[in-house]
This record gives sequence, C-alpha cells and structure tokens, in this order.
Amino acid sequence: MSSDKYGMGNDCDFASGWVGSHLWMCAFNRGKKVWKLNIVFERMQNLKIAKRFRRDGDHVISLVVHPNQKAVAYAKRTHVEKVAFKWYFEQCWE
Repeated sequence: MSSDKYGMGNDCDFASGWVGSHLWMCAFNRGKKVWKLNIVFERMQNLKIAKRFRRDGDHVISLVVHPNQKAVAYAKRTHVEKVAFKWYFEQCWE
C-alpha cells in the first residue's frame, strides 16, 4: 500500500492510500473539538466515491470526526485505465 499523510492543524491528520482498487481516506482527530472535513474532488477520472460517503452530488465526501476518534471513507477504481483526481479540503471545528 502506498500512502500519503497530511497534517491539518489543531491535532488533526488526514491520510490516504491505495489498497487494491480502493482509495482509502482516513481522518484522525486527536484534538478536543469536533472536526468537520469535506474532501472536494475537482476532477475524478476512473474513480467513484462509495455511495454512503457521497455528499452534494458525486464529488464531495463529508466526514465528522469527534475528539479522539477517526473517520474513514473510500472510493473505488471504475476502470483498469489510469486513475486521475484532484482534490482540496474544506474544514472547520466546533
């Protein structure tokens, strides 16, 4: 599995990586406030977000991560050709 990890500030981290044909995304909250994270896909080629994680159409994942918890979501490769995507994060704390 290859993976990437991002420090998001306020004791929160985001990690992503491939396992087989699935792109897994995990948000970790070690802070004391509820963390809301939207992962907005500006571009998705040969990739589809799992239905239960989709928000605002087919290109946004919304995660709510309570203190000392983690939240996980995934997307699946839809074709054997190369997967391409571009995303950005929207986040807030309560």
